[in-house]
Amino acid sequence: MAQQWLSLVAIVATVPLVVLVSNVIHELGHALAALSVGYRVRGFVVGGTGADFTRSGRFLQFGRKFGKATAIVSPRHGWISGRRGIVAYGGGIAMNFVAVALALPDGLGFARCGLTAQSCAAKFGNGPLPASGMLAEQDLVRYVGAISILFCGINIFQAATNLWPRVLASGAVTDAKHILNLVEARHLVEWIQVAESTVVVDRPRAQVWEFLDNPENTPRYDPTVIRAYRKPGTSAGVGRIIVTERRPSVPGAEGPAQEAEVIAFEPPRRVIVRSAGHQTLRAETLLRAFGPGATRLTRTVWLGAKPTLTPEQRKRMLDALSGIAAELNRDNEAIRRLLEPEHLDGRAGEQTRMTQAIRIRRNRNTRALARRQP
Repeated sequence: MAQQWLSLVAIVATVPLVVLVSNVIHELGHALAALSVGYRVRGFVVGGTGADFTRSGRFLQFGRKFGKATAIVSPRHGWISGRRGIVAYGGGIAMNFVAVALALPDGLGFARCGLTAQSCAAKFGNGPLPASGMLAEQDLVRYVGAISILFCGINIFQAATNLWPRVLASGAVTDAKHILNLVEARHLVEWIQVAESTVVVDRPRAQVWEFLDNPENTPRYDPTVIRAYRKPGTSAGVGRIIVTERRPSVPGAEGPAQEAEVIAFEPPRRVIVRSAGHQTLRAETLLRAFGPGATRLTRTVWLGAKPTLTPEQRKRMLDALSGIAAELNRDNEAIRRLLEPEHLDGRAGEQTRMTQAIRIRRNRNTRALARRQP
């Protein structure tokens, strides 16, 4: 019985490693497929995503998100598109199935061998199962069989998940969704998270959605907006055009009017709009229930860029949009204040106490730093 428990613990402890190996195999499939069509592999991240790739000059990099892996693939010029892009994004799924085809026969054999001594004896061909010897130990054979079957299961699950064309709540996109976009003759871009802001509103999600879904409420929480409305003749969901009239930067001048199109509409959970003037700039609003009668509001801005951007070009683009984070925080706080005005006094007192505590810590740190300086 003790040996069985030890075997079970060993199998459970190995699961994260098996997940990591499966992800590495999947991303290796992307890399090999990309190289086969003339794309380049700029780097490989083990334990991280594309956002963790630092472009430090090292091809192989390691992150802190255990179980994750990413191959950084891009064309030598232009966009990821056409047949070559389809091959590059289909390589990960294909590699998962290749891994299953190679591992499944031996995995089933080891599993049968671990369950019955007779099948082991038949497999090894020397009569009864020996009591000693590394390959003949039934517990070890059972462990190898379980890990092999687990490895095949994880690879099948990963391939099946990526065969479903969808956008995940985290903003990640499955391989099938990428391929579907390429079949529809769209160019793929590298989506960079410019800013994100989250606030908890003490109101039900349906009420928060109703408030944000009405563009006429925008001037109430965004001081840069004079007027916002739905363009006449557009739909209420996907395809809706929102016209925003902003305040002029110069007194006496006429402010700009901007249009944004709704490209994802999932009430009461999620909406994504893209700028009509800059279609690679998108804003996502995500609402999640947060306890009874409360809602977690997360607003994120994404920038689409060519995968071939140099680090200097990427940095210049992000620097030009550096003020968006502060704007999101300001607007989210204004939304919370508008929707829960009766809690202003308590929240204000709490904010004041937090600010005072931060100032005290900063003063202490400053004095400590001054004491350490020569």
